[in-house]
Amino acid sequence: MCHRDMRSCRLTTGSAQGAGDLRGYVGASFVAPRGGHTPNMASAPARARRVDNGRVGGSGAARQAAADTNPSMCSTSGIELKSLENFRDLAEGVPTMRTGCVLRSAKPVYLDEADARHLTETLGLQVLLDLRSAKELHEDPPDSRLLARAAYRPYRRTWMGTAVPVAIPLPHQPPPPQQQQQAQPSPCEGSNGGDGGGMALVRHNVSLVERLRYYSGLAWHLPWMTIAWALATLPFSREAARLSLVDHINAGGLPLMYKVILDTARPEIAAAMRVVLESAEARRPLLLYCSIGKDRTGIISALVLSCVGASLDQIVADYHRSDSQCKASIAGLDERPELRGIDLTMFEHAPVAAGVAMLEYIHQRYSSLPGYLTAAGFGPEEQARLRRALARDDA
Repeated sequence: MCHRDMRSCRLTTGSAQGAGDLRGYVGASFVAPRGGHTPNMASAPARARRVDNGRVGGSGAARQAAADTNPSMCSTSGIELKSLENFRDLAEGVPTMRTGCVLRSAKPVYLDEADARHLTETLGLQVLLDLRSAKELHEDPPDSRLLARAAYRPYRRTWMGTAVPVAIPLPHQPPPPQQQQQAQPSPCEGSNGGDGGGMALVRHNVSLVERLRYYSGLAWHLPWMTIAWALATLPFSREAARLSLVDHINAGGLPLMYKVILDTARPEIAAAMRVVLESAEARRPLLLYCSIGKDRTGIISALVLSCVGASLDQIVADYHRSDSQCKASIAGLDERPELRGIDLTMFEHAPVAAGVAMLEYIHQRYSSLPGYLTAAGFGPEEQARLRRALARDDA
């Protein structure tokens, strides 16, 4: 398992509603520059304490304190599924959040039967929120135990700039009748469990990264001299123009990728948040995932946590728990010929510095996490509804 020193950071911009600062991360302060790309996080010296088992503050004391405050966390906390990577309950680090409602993981396409049944029957999973691109979906095996049971509901952006489900869902393979009868989903904590048992599994596909949209957004974040050089060089050497752009993409690393996604996928992010809201209000447990379950999943998870009043420390801590993922995925764009030469090691792990850089960018451009959600189309009223839906009854 990969392991890295935690980059020590502190958020210096204003806090979001209900958020605290990052004074727990002592050491060198990272401040994302205004304009241009963010420096490569891998080049920053490691000055901070190590992370115990990939969890900020250590997996022992922090998690025990949370469990003492929130005894019902044992319903999903600590569950390990052999065939599903990076799986956890989003409420594990936030004692005031209702457990069992929002789960997160890597793509659940290779689940064995035992894990698939545990998700649908023991945990009562009823909603899948798939953030992957169409190219990534085409690589899924046709006999995926979990996805084959779900009705497929893709979302597309309209000419009005909103992301909505398409009118006619694509064909899907329903679960066998005997599985429908045997499944007894357990709705998330606080539900009476009366009406969730007969609900079918639904997969919402809201892609946060699409090729042309990503490239156009990337152009706004690269230095203008780089763009001018690439355009001037293009008629003479496509390879030289391409390499000049790739070098800056590598240097920007994860923070640059998060900026582009946040700016170019606002309608899709609002649609994804709305799926979480509707599922939470209906007490239908939801699994949120992308390919590896750390970048696109991390962005949506951070925004959900902000709605329930999580502190910035808790948001970064949840993001950093994916640091053990020694993999990288840019929604399949890294396999495109125009991005040949991308250094995928710059996109591995989930370092604290990248999580802090993402939050700093949101604060610098949108003033706060709630401000970003409002700009994306998920307004204060919906944010308040999500907070009520995910709040523990005794919080």
